[in-house]
Amino acid sequence: MNCEFYSKWFFNFGDGMKEDDAIRVDLIIDAIDFTRQTMKVPPGCRHLRWDPCDEPCVVKNALFTTDDGRCLTPALVNGILVGEGYVFYHKDPQYILSFDDDVPTRSFHVTVSAEVHFIEDEYIARALQALDESRAHLKQAYEEQGAKKKKRRLLPSSAPGPSNVAGLDGNLLGDDHSTHEAMKILKQLMVPPEDNGLFVPYSQHDIQYKDGDVKPIAFYLPQFHAIPENDEWWGKGFTEWYNVASAVPSYYGHYQPHLPYDVGYYDLSHVDVMKRQVELAKNYGIYGFCLYYYRFGTKRLLEKPLDNFLEHKDELDIPFCVCWANENWSRRWDGQDKEVLMEQNYEADSLLCIQEIAGYFSDERYIHIGDKPLLIIYRGNLIPNVADMLDTWRRYLRDVGVGEVVIAGCAMNDVKDPVALGFDIGIDFTPNNFMTDIERQTLATSMSPTKREYHLYDMQQYLDEVDEFIKQNEEMFYTVFTSWDNTARRKSGAFIYPLSPEGYMYWLKKCIKATAENKSPDSRFVFINAWNEWAEGAHLEPDRRYGYAYLEATAEAFSEGL
Repeated sequence: MNCEFYSKWFFNFGDGMKEDDAIRVDLIIDAIDFTRQTMKVPPGCRHLRWDPCDEPCVVKNALFTTDDGRCLTPALVNGILVGEGYVFYHKDPQYILSFDDDVPTRSFHVTVSAEVHFIEDEYIARALQALDESRAHLKQAYEEQGAKKKKRRLLPSSAPGPSNVAGLDGNLLGDDHSTHEAMKILKQLMVPPEDNGLFVPYSQHDIQYKDGDVKPIAFYLPQFHAIPENDEWWGKGFTEWYNVASAVPSYYGHYQPHLPYDVGYYDLSHVDVMKRQVELAKNYGIYGFCLYYYRFGTKRLLEKPLDNFLEHKDELDIPFCVCWANENWSRRWDGQDKEVLMEQNYEADSLLCIQEIAGYFSDERYIHIGDKPLLIIYRGNLIPNVADMLDTWRRYLRDVGVGEVVIAGCAMNDVKDPVALGFDIGIDFTPNNFMTDIERQTLATSMSPTKREYHLYDMQQYLDEVDEFIKQNEEMFYTVFTSWDNTARRKSGAFIYPLSPEGYMYWLKKCIKATAENKSPDSRFVFINAWNEWAEGAHLEPDRRYGYAYLEATAEAFSEGL
């Protein structure tokens, strides 16, 4: 079968992978099966993108080579790996190669050879068969291992679907029910996310805040750029876009993966990317960003975006504050895993942190409460003798002429009252503070050949009782999330809090009203988790499913009180 479709190449020079600004080359491909393409890459190219076609497709055995014989490994593929090929269930399949650490100074050629197939119902059946074979191989391995170790429990031969409770195996093809569920999920993935009727387009706003207005501050993750440590721990060129793009649904109707829209798969080491983020934030009424700050003894990580923010005041003209992300850096991304990649050393961290952060307070954009700069610490209970450390910080700030400061601590499940630890105020940091307060189900996924559990929380129950929860925490700053789902980070044991744009706006309006009633005019802030926590499903930034819906909901909620 022959047909004509377009294969596209994009060459990007450092301002994020945006189609409008890239040099694009379109090639008409006449063969649906095998393709071989060679493209000349211009000097200075930081990122190279190949779109096999503009239809849902399957790409198998893709090989990228240079004219000097090197094989290139894509830094990102926004499809699902099934067997020896990638399934692209949307109309924008992408392979991205990165040259950030070795930007070419001369032109060279890249050749890709691959099999490209359009997706048909027949392929869904083949994908299911491949996953079934994967399960069979894994079961055989367990049986062989069990013969040697009698204590090893064999996988059961059948399994329930995603509606059943914890402790049961969620194999993809265990019985007719799970096969049916998996088929529905795969068909769901074939629908481009922007075609599901939920997409909200961009709109222009003019939101101006006055003294005494309630204002939103969005937590901002400075992750999405390559650093040597991530290269060592996760592989060359790794950023969290890899996790984001490779996520798969756990049940029918589960929204995964979250694919970015507008700025695309950006690189935060480039100021132009942050400039567009600031433009979007200001247009939709975000008052400021709270940027995470990472220090481990004498070592800082992910510092480039914050440094850019400080060095480019005119281009990035939005208020900001910082939050010291003081957990250990661990393999599971939660600071509590036994496999620690970068450990905190509080004896060394403490003074270095406040000495550096104190320099930020003089920036005219830094967020204050009255005349006091606002500083946030993420996990105060992890710091030995935290009250003594905070007193030392306060004395230091007075001695160097900064004066008084407001130091806020985040409320978690293990810290209900940060003020009792010595903080000036708490931040009701959702969802980490209410995991035990709302109902959850522990379920097994239909989209895995082996047992893979996830924890699904009932956000409707929370919304039904939101007035009570708000009243319990009225002494703190409120934090609202857009939705929350760390499936992209956790291959098992993910936490999922599904929340629609409408549910988010309802919750946000409740927090705005309570803040206006309970807080003094100079401390009327509501925090949002988050601007760009893509791997946790918590992002105001637009995506291909909802477009600008969460930003639009934010603008509407805060505009009502102006």
